[in-house]
Amino acid sequence: MRNGVASQTLLEDLQQLDAHKIHIAHWLGQSGQVETALEQFNTLLTEQVRILGVDHPDTLITRNNMAYLLAQSGFVEASLKQFNTLLTDQVHILGEKHPDTINILQAIDYLNGRLAGSNDQEDGHK
Repeated sequence: MRNGVASQTLLEDLQQLDAHKIHIAHWLGQSGQVETALEQFNTLLTEQVRILGVDHPDTLITRNNMAYLLAQSGFVEASLKQFNTLLTDQVHILGEKHPDTINILQAIDYLNGRLAGSNDQEDGHK
């Protein structure tokens, strides 16, 4: 039982550390240091996949945050690619009606609209 308690404490500590890393990456992105923020998210994601697994909710949240940062930074196509991949996994793990899955669908719809609007503007200037 002692090992179970130690493992649980270690997992809780890891999740707390992950939360701090997510905040750091977020604020790096907000300050315009997008490349550094993405590096931080990638490092965190690698650790989460190794320790928690690809299906863990924290891993999914990190992937969502990366896709959001890409969208917010103007990398709409890269963001859409990540959101679409994440959507497939979230439907598989959480189901179609889970609020997080619905949020991903809304983000994809919004970004597709931005991309379509951008393409319409380009066509109008030709």
